[in-house]
Amino acid sequence: MRRQAFTLIELLVVIAIVAILAAILFPVFAQAKQAAKRTVCVSNMKQLGLAFTMYLGDSDDTLPVINRPEADKVGDSTGELATGSWAPNPTQLEYGRNFSVRAMFDPYVKNKGVWVCASDSSSDVSVKTSAYFTSYIYRFYMFFPLSSAGDGSGDQKGRVYNLGGFDKPANTFIFNEALPFHDLRKQKGVNAEFQNWGIWLPDAKFNYVFMDGHAKALPVDKSQARGNLPSGTGFSYDRNWPRLGWNSGTWPKEDTD
Repeated sequence: MRRQAFTLIELLVVIAIVAILAAILFPVFAQAKQAAKRTVCVSNMKQLGLAFTMYLGDSDDTLPVINRPEADKVGDSTGELATGSWAPNPTQLEYGRNFSVRAMFDPYVKNKGVWVCASDSSSDVSVKTSAYFTSYIYRFYMFFPLSSAGDGSGDQKGRVYNLGGFDKPANTFIFNEALPFHDLRKQKGVNAEFQNWGIWLPDAKFNYVFMDGHAKALPVDKSQARGNLPSGTGFSYDRNWPRLGWNSGTWPKEDTD
């Protein structure tokens, strides 16, 4: 009896169909995976919002502030290490373990994994290596009161914020992603030397935690202050300061649309 078999043409047609289906489905799978990571990220930040609420309950609604003596010992002169904004050396890691925002909130966060976004490969939840110790940055101006003559002047010197001082706490974010991990689109045509200056597209979305404890994603142009890049190369975004400026130089006019 003669054995039946695929012809070469039939085999090539099947391969072509499989390749077409793969080309169609793989991007869908990638998008679904990214959407799942985005959901986990928002869930993490929601838990940080609950930790913030519990911290306020134990602190008479006073927001946490940097430990200046300990910060000065390790060269954290601007408080950026304590908020989670940059990677420390081994000596500073110990400072981060004991005096950072994360250290202050850890008693209220039982799962340390919530400090790291699933799409962030640079952070180290164990705080054992020279890496960022969180994917989520605490709002700089709330944590770093200007307390000496060289640090500032006027009403902001020595400021410690209280929840009651904010007109719209539900519109005021306290944590933000270090980067928009799920939407890393940048403006085109910006000089290479300024690629890390927050030059996101206006509709690129960040995840945030707000003072009332809720977490959600917002377009960067609706949530962060806009600044100018040097030499007229474009505009950038700054997550550190109030988007709408200051109210009579004292309290921030917060904040998001």
